[in-house]
Amino acid sequence: MAPIPKYRVPTAKTAIDQRPILQGACVHPGVASGPVFVVSNLDVMDVPKGAILVTATMDPEIAKVMPLAGGLISERGSPTTHLATIAREFNKPTIIHTKEATRLLRHGECVTLDAANGRVFRGRIASLFTQPAAVQATPEAPVEVNRPLIKHVMRDIVPLTLTHIPSDYTREVMMKSEDFRTIHDIIRYVHEVSVREVFRFGGTREGDVAHILNLSGVPMQFYVIDIGNGLIPEATFKRKIMASDITCESFRSLVAGMTHEGVSWAGPVEFDLAGFFSVASRSFVRTDITDRGGRAYVLLSRDYLNFHSRLAYHFTVVDAMCTDVSDNNYVTFRFGGGGAEAGGRARRALLLKEILESFNFRVGIKGDTVSAMFRPGDRAGIQRRLDQLGRLMGYTRQLDMCLKTEEDQQRYIQAFLDGDYSAQGCRIPQRAY
Repeated sequence: MAPIPKYRVPTAKTAIDQRPILQGACVHPGVASGPVFVVSNLDVMDVPKGAILVTATMDPEIAKVMPLAGGLISERGSPTTHLATIAREFNKPTIIHTKEATRLLRHGECVTLDAANGRVFRGRIASLFTQPAAVQATPEAPVEVNRPLIKHVMRDIVPLTLTHIPSDYTREVMMKSEDFRTIHDIIRYVHEVSVREVFRFGGTREGDVAHILNLSGVPMQFYVIDIGNGLIPEATFKRKIMASDITCESFRSLVAGMTHEGVSWAGPVEFDLAGFFSVASRSFVRTDITDRGGRAYVLLSRDYLNFHSRLAYHFTVVDAMCTDVSDNNYVTFRFGGGGAEAGGRARRALLLKEILESFNFRVGIKGDTVSAMFRPGDRAGIQRRLDQLGRLMGYTRQLDMCLKTEEDQQRYIQAFLDGDYSAQGCRIPQRAY
C-alpha cells in the first residue's frame, strides 16, 4: 500500500485591504469562492455546485454533498470528525470554530474562504487566487514505511485462534488469559458474549446481569444492563432496581419525561369503528393500555444510553450520548408501528415530525416510521430533549386511533407544545355503519 503523504499548512498571508468577516481554525487548506449555503432547515441535497457550506456543527449528513461544495465553514467541530475527514478526502477548504457564522453570513451572498489562514471575506478576492503557492497544501516527502515491523505486528492482530467459547455462563467469564493470543481473539470473545448477554434479558438464572426496573404508571418492564457506572455501586448485585439507583443522566432524563405528572400511559381511548376494525383485523384491540407485556431493553453507562421498547404495536428506539464535550453529544429517536389504519399512523408520524422539529431535531419519515437526530448540544440541552421524548412517547401512544383530520393533528401538536398532556385522551365520535 502506498504511503499516505502528510500536509503542511502554509503560514504566509496575502496582504488584503479588506478585513475578514470571520476567523477560524484550518481543517484543510485552500481557497474557494462561491455563494453561501447555510445548512439549517434547508434541504442539504439542494446544495448548488461550488457553494460554500455554512453550518453550526460538523453534521455527518453534510458529507453526502461535500463533492459538490466549494468549501466548508463550521461554527463548531473537530478536525477528527467524519465530515472533516471527508472534506480532506475531496480536497475542500474547511475551517471550524467560526463564531456566529450562520448569523453573519447571508444565504446566497458571495464569499471567499482562505482556509489555510482561517479567514472569510465578503465577495470574491481575486488576489488570493493569483498566488497559489501561498495558499495550497504542499505534500511533504513520503514517510518511509517499515514493512517488516508491520508484518510482525499484524501477526498479533489479525489471526483468529479462539475457536470455542463455552456456552455455560460461569465458564465463559472464567476463561484464562492464555486462551487469547491475538486482538482478533479478544474482539471475537467480546462480540459473541455481548450478543449472548443481550438475549439473556428477562432471564431468571443467577448469572444473568440484566436488572429489572418498574416505573409507577408506565406499563412496561425495563431490563437494564449497566456497561459502566450507569447505576449506583449498591445496585450492582440487585436484581430489581429503582429509579433512584440510576446515575446515567440520559436515562434519568428519559424516565423523568415518561413519569411526568401530566402524562398518562393508561386509560381508555375512544375511536371510530374504522380504526377499531383496522386493529381487529390485525389481531385484537385493547383500549386499556395497561399491557404488562410491554418491555424495554436498556444499555447504559454514565454518559451513554441505548433504549429499545415495544408496547402493543409500537416500537421505539432512543440512543444518546451526554457528556461535557458538546461536539460528542447527540440524541437519536426512532418510532414506528401502531394499531390504526394507515392514515392515522401517517398523521401521527407527521405530528411527531412537527413536534420534534420544534426541538431542533432533523427528522425523516418513511411510512409510519419517524427517525430523528439532534446533534450536537450541551449537557443540559441533551437532557431537556430526552425529557421531552419521554413525554412524547406517553402522549402519542394511541393517537393513531384518534387523528382523523389535519385539524385534529394541529390541535394535538399545539396541546403538547403548550404542556397540556391531558389532551392525549382523545374523544372522537363513532361513525355510523
